[in-house]
Amino acid sequence: MGSGFWAEDWGHPQRSWAQEVWHKMFKVKQHPHAVGVSATGDGDYFIRLATASTIARRVEYLHEPLDKAAKTAVQDLFAEGGFGGVIALDDQGNVTTPLNSPGMYRGVIKEDGVPKTAIFADDVLD
Repeated sequence: MGSGFWAEDWGHPQRSWAQEVWHKMFKVKQHPHAVGVSATGDGDYFIRLATASTIARRVEYLHEPLDKAAKTAVQDLFAEGGFGGVIALDDQGNVTTPLNSPGMYRGVIKEDGVPKTAIFADDVLD
C-alpha cells in the first residue's frame, strides 16, 4: 500500500463567506486537496521508497506542485537503481507522467476532450 498506487483526499478547508468572495475576486490559487498516483516499474524500489504516497506527502506537506513532487520521486527511484514511472493527477486538473526508463505506456484526456497517448520517454503529452 502506498508504493505503486495511492489516492487521497485531504478535504477542503472551511472558509467564511468573506474568504470565499476574496478568493474568487482575486483568483487566489488554491493548493491541491486530493491526489491520485499509479506507478509501474521495478516494484521493489517503489516499495522501499513508498513512491506513490511520497508524492502525496510532498504535495500535502511541502506544498510542491504535482509535477515537481512526481519528478523528484521518480528521480529518487533512479538514484536508488530503480526504473519506472508514474501517472499522477490532482483535483486542480493537473496531470504528470514522469519516467526514468526508455518508455511507459501512458495517456490523458484533458478538458478539450482530445485523447493523447505516449510510449517512449521523449514523447510529449501536451
